Amino acid sequence: MMVKINLIADAGASKTEWVAVDSNAQVAGRYETAGFNPNYHPISQLERMIALELMPQMGLKEVDSVMFYGSGCGTKANQLHVSGVLQKGFLTHLVEVESDMLGACRGLLQREAGLACILGTGSNSCLYDGNQIQSNLRSAGFILGDEGSGTYIGKLFLKSCLYNELPADLMKAFHNQFYMNQDDIINRLYKEPFPTAFLASVVPFVAEYQSDSFCQTIVAKAFDDFIVQQIMRYEYPKNGKIGFVGSVAYYFKNILLNQLQKHGYENVIVEKRATDGLLSYHAAGFKTK
Repeated sequence: MMVKINLIADAGASKTEWVAVDSNAQVAGRYETAGFNPNYHPISQLERMIALELMPQMGLKEVDSVMFYGSGCGTKANQLHVSGVLQKGFLTHLVEVESDMLGACRGLLQREAGLACILGTGSNSCLYDGNQIQSNLRSAGFILGDEGSGTYIGKLFLKSCLYNELPADLMKAFHNQFYMNQDDIINRLYKEPFPTAFLASVVPFVAEYQSDSFCQTIVAKAFDDFIVQQIMRYEYPKNGKIGFVGSVAYYFKNILLNQLQKHGYENVIVEKRATDGLLSYHAAGFKTK
């Protein structure tokens, strides 16, 4: 007999987290697949992800409903494309698609007003009234913006590498791990696909060496740029609640909190992922199905 479940998905550029929830709002499984953004990836990638990555992990489970939060899913056109694939892939019409930014709001703040921020492969922020997004500064993307993100930290680090600014021991450690010289870095950035993935791939190395003062300076600058270009542009009190979600915010939490404190922000929460909070947000709805 097949187990009937509801799915909550949080899709970023690097990975997608899926949580299966039963009719008692209890977690029946957690799964991870590749990332997806309809602005950068063909819709066929989502189809393959469901069929070849997710379904084998789930086993014999019948999906009753899908709540999908995704990067690049803030427009009606993209929501319709993604919704169509999900309905076909899971054989259910109970599908809702929203932006990853709304998912961050609901996961971090539930039904409380505040400012929500995403610091993962990319970055984003918005003002949330406890129900919907009220104000969202336009993202300039990884080339012009994405301050504080994995791609931004990667850019700052690799730029220092190319300009021979890294301390000798850090440069040696980087080459020993990545086996790349300066020409290789340029080739990977400008001649191969998915430069954002390459930029973000540097972040685990920076995290490993975050006790190094040079890496601390790079990460602190990335977060400071995010605070100035994003948070400080909202008309929002400094004692108001601010939530951060994403692997970059989580793994560099101490540096992030320190930079926020320097600007006068102290009412801050940091979570690695939005799905835990989304379970609480949607629990009542699952129990009534």
